[in-house]
Amino acid sequence: MARARDMARRLDWREVALYGAAFAVPFLAYLLTLGPATMDQDASELPTAAYVLGVPHPSGYPLYMLLSKAWQLLVPLGSIAYRMNLFSAVCGAATCVTAAWVCRLLGCRRSAALLGGLTAGFFRIFWQQADVAGVRTLNSLFIALIFGAFLVWHRRRTERSLVALALVCGFAFTHHHISLFFSIFFLGFALVTHRPVRAAALLKVAAAVVLPQALYLYVPIRALANPPLNWENARTWEAFRRHVSAAPWMARYGFARRGLELREFLGEQLTILRAELTLAGAAIGLVGFVALARRRPAFWALAAASFVVVVINGSMYKTTFGDVFLIPCVLTVAVWIAVGGEWLVGWAARLAGGLGRGLGNGMARWALPALAVALPAHMAAVNWRGVDLRGDWHIYDYAQRVLAEAEPRSVVVLYGYTAYVASLYLQVVEGRRPDVDLVAVDFSGTRWYPPTVRDAAIRRALEEAQRLRDIGIAGEAEQWVPMLMGVLVSRMEGKRPVACNVDFDGSWLPPPVRVTLKGHPPFGPEGPQGPEGQGWQVLVVEPLRRVAPALGLRMVAVSGTAGRPLAEGIAAAGMTLAPPRVRRGRVLRLGWRWQIGQAVEAPAAVRVFFINQEWLRQPAARGAPLPPAMGFDAAAQLGYAVLPLPVTPVGRALEQDIYVVPPRALAPGRYVVFAGLQTATGASQPAPVGQVEIMP
Repeated sequence: MARARDMARRLDWREVALYGAAFAVPFLAYLLTLGPATMDQDASELPTAAYVLGVPHPSGYPLYMLLSKAWQLLVPLGSIAYRMNLFSAVCGAATCVTAAWVCRLLGCRRSAALLGGLTAGFFRIFWQQADVAGVRTLNSLFIALIFGAFLVWHRRRTERSLVALALVCGFAFTHHHISLFFSIFFLGFALVTHRPVRAAALLKVAAAVVLPQALYLYVPIRALANPPLNWENARTWEAFRRHVSAAPWMARYGFARRGLELREFLGEQLTILRAELTLAGAAIGLVGFVALARRRPAFWALAAASFVVVVINGSMYKTTFGDVFLIPCVLTVAVWIAVGGEWLVGWAARLAGGLGRGLGNGMARWALPALAVALPAHMAAVNWRGVDLRGDWHIYDYAQRVLAEAEPRSVVVLYGYTAYVASLYLQVVEGRRPDVDLVAVDFSGTRWYPPTVRDAAIRRALEEAQRLRDIGIAGEAEQWVPMLMGVLVSRMEGKRPVACNVDFDGSWLPPPVRVTLKGHPPFGPEGPQGPEGQGWQVLVVEPLRRVAPALGLRMVAVSGTAGRPLAEGIAAAGMTLAPPRVRRGRVLRLGWRWQIGQAVEAPAAVRVFFINQEWLRQPAARGAPLPPAMGFDAAAQLGYAVLPLPVTPVGRALEQDIYVVPPRALAPGRYVVFAGLQTATGASQPAPVGQVEIMP
């Protein structure tokens, strides 16, 4: 007890307040903008992989998998996907605390350290990753720990601090390879300059770096168990080497962005940086860059060198999300801003002191805390809207529709990695539709994928399709998928339905046009504002396509006698809503029967409007914008032909199901359903075709 009281007396509560604020402020912001469910690509893959202790994309991230699984078990808050998003937020806030600690080790005052910690947390590219499941915030935490461990070693010059730095570098490398750029500089400098050098100390350092790499044994061990997500099937040494080293990815993406494309990428990043930091913030960072060279020349040189290497690597790594490879740079910039802000305030206080002692003291006392509030607050205000994912369920709901539409015991081939892993998440984590087999187009052409497929008929079909490709029957990428579909249909021999999705970015949707309900404002891009403020929110709904020898669409019997003309040449012969009552966020099936009255060759989309009945009855609704809580709009491709479109015979009757998910922000109540058709040249007048009750 006496020892505890002594420690409490020595504890500086101002330090506790500093680190508490550095954690709480960004964590609250992340919590308010956190993604609610599965998100794009990694943010759907990693929660699924961690849940089944699978092997995700290279390098396998063994430490992240184990930590994530433990987090899922120990933190029973929300869904598995939400827990993983929350894990990223916690790692992001911990990174901010560590950045503040690094600033204190550099000799910064508390307010300057708070400025550095909060600035790091509110950079757009960092905040985006703190809102979704991913490896980036944990990687940033490790890099901040490398900074701190180096500064501790630099101050103490003890063997224990040197081994601690080596241990941090070792564990960092088991998580993400980009940490190697920092380990080489910081640990390398420490090893070269540490005195005295003892053989025992070097052995300890080597052990601290090498022993954590044993975590990579997770990859072949789990590959042997063949979990539902098993990249590279790394059971052999060659497959293990390829996966852990990420050699195929580096060969494909590394240093591939050059010339004009590279200049445009860097210009875009500088534009974003200027908007969130302002010219004043950028100037503070430049001052800090110079001031740090005088204050801590060794740290300055090593941080600057690693900064340059990361910028070169991240800028030239050609992926659609290449900016995430620049995230480690925000820590260095945040340190520069903290040091620069402190130097500038001290300089300004000295100038003000010449005009009056009270003015100088006031400047020295309050200017830096004010800057520690103002700059992060500005960054938060600029970036908030672009990172806010609170109501973003579109990936999760897309996967819901895929599994709801799939026929019993069907084989569903999915374009797009996000479509596959989001659907796999619902299947293996939430236990939905275990009767359906999902096939990833992104994997289907690789040698390692077929052995991981558990259904023997599907596995043989994939192997046969690859043999046909190898002998030149399908040499182009666009020829691969049709051939794969044909082989799958042949192998199933009519015993199992085969379906595939279409590209779900909405590229098939005709150009948006305005459509009007009589007595109400127009819907469409110039009509009511959706939650993003970018025009009315259109939920793009993509039907699965049944693949059969005759290339026919899946037909589902529906009933009804609406008989309302929707567009020239096409009429709706009937519609059903199943079920007539549905909860928000659940799948609603709309069954349609189409009658073709003339030859049709152009793509068309079904537009379905759900409008709150009570809102329609209010006199104030006439001419007023529709609030987002009072309705939504779904669009689906009209399935009267299979692309590429042949001429559709006159008199053909087609039946089609459309699956929609009512947004969770809708007000409960009864909704009137309006439907119309839209083509590239215009749209029909929406007509009321039914009602549905939407429940909380």
